[in-house]
Amino acid sequence: MKTLAKAQGDLADALAQYVTIVQQLKKLRPLTETQLLLSKTFTRAKCEFYLNQMSEFRTLKHKLCESVSTESLDFIQRIMDKNAIISTHLYLRQLVYETIHLCHKYKIEEFLPTFLTKIEQLVESDVQSCLHKEKDDIGKHMLLVKEMIKDSLKENKLITISQIHISKSGTKYAQEAMQLRVEAILNQVNNQLCLLSANRSFQTSKASLQKGLEELKKRKDSNDNNEDEKHDFVFVDKVT
Repeated sequence: MKTLAKAQGDLADALAQYVTIVQQLKKLRPLTETQLLLSKTFTRAKCEFYLNQMSEFRTLKHKLCESVSTESLDFIQRIMDKNAIISTHLYLRQLVYETIHLCHKYKIEEFLPTFLTKIEQLVESDVQSCLHKEKDDIGKHMLLVKEMIKDSLKENKLITISQIHISKSGTKYAQEAMQLRVEAILNQVNNQLCLLSANRSFQTSKASLQKGLEELKKRKDSNDNNEDEKHDFVFVDKVT
């Protein structure tokens, strides 16, 4: 059963990552007609591939439901739920640590760490509820989380800031790069959580991730509008 759960989880993970990539492709801004045509064709092909694979994924999932008992299906789903919410929490906790460090390093307003902490706390609550339901040791799990994040911060950082761009654009680049990366990761973990877990599971976490993505988009749009206003000029006749 654990093997089936892992296989199901791996498939859902792959599809979630694919969704994230396709969503990022839609943000491309072609400069020429040729680029526009290539972008549309490529994105359409990616979307068609995803739809075909998702259809196959659902068919296989339906066959799995028909071939195993209700108890076995419940066991598989519980494993997937647990893995999904723990993975989401790990990503968020690491993002909090990394954004705190980068904000201090580049003297940036600590909006992102504060923003992420609120989401992370809600997700952690779902993690604890899940572990309690599975009769797992929450204390041992949290110690393991600390060790895993400690290793990830050394070997697999989620946010990388280019020093070349910093030297050219200063802290503005760091702030924009952080927000773009945070948005991409939130999008990915949101997709993964929705695909891996049952619809009824972790509603608080799912809602907080979705709300967070919407808030980041509004903030980005607001910043873009402010930048546009800075570049607006009013020309007047010379006063004589």
